[in-house]
Amino acid sequence: MGKPTGFMEYQRKTGNTVAPLERIKNFKEFHLQLPKKEQQMQAARCMACGVPFCQAGTMIAGMASGCPLQNLVPEWNDLVYLGNYEQAYRRLTKTNCFPEFTSRVCPALCEAACTCNVNGDPVCTKENERAIIENAWATGLITPQPPKVRTGKRVAVVGSGPSGLAAAMQLNRRGHSVTVFERRDRVGGLLRYGIPNMKLDKSVIDRRVDLMKAEGIEFVTNADIGKDVKADKLLKEFDRVLLCCGAAAAGCLLTPWILRALAVPDAIFGITAIYLRITFLGAPFTFFYNALAAGLKSVGDSKTPLKFLAFSAVLNAVLDFVLIGGLGFGIVCSAVTTVAAEAASAVMAAVYMACRVPELCPERGQWRIRRALLGPILRYGSVTALQQAVQPICKVLIQGQVNALGVGSIAAFNAVTRVDDFAFTPEQSIATAITTYIAQNRGARQPERIRRGFAVGLRLELGYWLLVGCVTLTLRRPILSLFVAGEGADEVIALGSRYLGYMALLYALPALTNSLQGFYRGMGKMTTTLIGTCLQAGLRATAAAVLAPRVGLTGIAFACAFGWCVMLAFEVPYYFWTCKKQNLKKASPMGEAVREAD
Repeated sequence: MGKPTGFMEYQRKTGNTVAPLERIKNFKEFHLQLPKKEQQMQAARCMACGVPFCQAGTMIAGMASGCPLQNLVPEWNDLVYLGNYEQAYRRLTKTNCFPEFTSRVCPALCEAACTCNVNGDPVCTKENERAIIENAWATGLITPQPPKVRTGKRVAVVGSGPSGLAAAMQLNRRGHSVTVFERRDRVGGLLRYGIPNMKLDKSVIDRRVDLMKAEGIEFVTNADIGKDVKADKLLKEFDRVLLCCGAAAAGCLLTPWILRALAVPDAIFGITAIYLRITFLGAPFTFFYNALAAGLKSVGDSKTPLKFLAFSAVLNAVLDFVLIGGLGFGIVCSAVTTVAAEAASAVMAAVYMACRVPELCPERGQWRIRRALLGPILRYGSVTALQQAVQPICKVLIQGQVNALGVGSIAAFNAVTRVDDFAFTPEQSIATAITTYIAQNRGARQPERIRRGFAVGLRLELGYWLLVGCVTLTLRRPILSLFVAGEGADEVIALGSRYLGYMALLYALPALTNSLQGFYRGMGKMTTTLIGTCLQAGLRATAAAVLAPRVGLTGIAFACAFGWCVMLAFEVPYYFWTCKKQNLKKASPMGEAVREAD
């Protein structure tokens, strides 16, 4: 398929774009198409691989590879090269309902999986796809195709986004009578309200919707199901109801507003939105793992969750190194690798619990809420949840300050944040071990072991800081180069290196705060941990707002130091006061009876 030597004869070439001074005069699409002759040359670069990864649509090493629609990419690339656009359209629409949408907004996983990437540039498959579908519209190949026979069945489709429109098209062509309900005043859902005009002009949507109306599909707008139209009415009037009213969770839907609130620059808005949505979709894996890890720790098994967490961190690092640093898949891949690593740790924890600790696995009759247990769980959980919410809010506020510094600072900060995540994970794991050890000895009425266990944990934290701080400080530039690539990488690495140098020296402070937080959690003093966290996060965010506009990323590092120091100024004296009040003395040969901690 294609020209056997095309990939050697022709260089990758994409369509021009409208000049910026012209582009800013309107909100229309600014990506132009190549002339047909040049487009055929680009299609000729397809190598007709024996194993076409571009159309695989499979998961390889935890990452999606190739077109998830399994488009017949080599086939229609060959047909474009031969100039047979009609047959190319027929092959394209075998697997894709709306090529005019995907050829504009999809992330081109087919190109990322293209074999030409190994030693050069991939085939511009996305533009070939657009050339095929736009030629089909221009030459009249696309006409209404109402079914010849109706089945008599009525189907209601709730939601007119891409999934709703695709479902309506397929059901209608099979002879069912389809009515699409949309709560907004216009059809399109995410296509219309989630994608800007410069990426997908709304006339492209209207063109397709008009065609679907001509094929017999009915559209009802301003129909909020449950409010404007009762669900009982749908179930009564239609044989089937298909829900296509949301592609993801609330976080995914709110992503544009979240990013606007954070002042994310337009230059990286699109890729940041994809990254955040992937992260939101991976959240259930994190929640699931945390629940399983807590269960294992409750029976005295602290090592196993730590092993799973360590495996997840290593897997994440390896995947980032291979896929981003080695294969150059881009920063969005970082979110995918994180989700994959979190999913792996959750699955391993679930399998381990089912095989080794079956007593923690709920039986069928135990899947119900017990009011007697709900109160204590909510009391402890609410404080913990509030504490856990404070840190992300602080990070969001700091991210907003970083975003105002420009794209280079954003890239440097995010790269350093990735390094910080790896550095802090063992610290947090040691703190968790401190919590478990202290809580277990407190429950076993062996308070003489509490201070000794805390001292051991504190030494582990400081020892780890000496190791990771020295390694990070010495190798900060090579480390950052694993997370930064492409144009302007040297500038970003230089900026991030200065910031990471300060942070490496400051790793000792969170080592101390994590230890003390572990102690207080083990002693059941959740309010104390909340106060310390609020002090640290609030002052850190405030200091960042003051310092970042004046001294850049260095101000963020100083803000972190300020927050941690104030937290220690509160927690260290309170630790000694707690030890004195609870009579937590060093262990004696005979032990010492003391009263139970509050």
